[in-house]
Amino acid sequence: MGKLEDAGRKIDDAFKKVADKTREGVSIASEKTKEGISKASEKTREAVEKADRAIQDKAGRQK
Repeated sequence: MGKLEDAGRKIDDAFKKVADKTREGVSIASEKTKEGISKASEKTREAVEKADRAIQDKAGRQK
């Protein structure tokens, strides 16, 4: 029974390592996604501000 229990522990350890790596990978992916969304939001905000300024400039010239 000793060898069987030892093999069982090794399998459990292997599954725990896989689970830990998976959690780590998901955490990294989540962080990268948040960063990407933040950058996209900033770029969108900049584009809207630029468009707004262009509209205001054009409206000012038409007066």
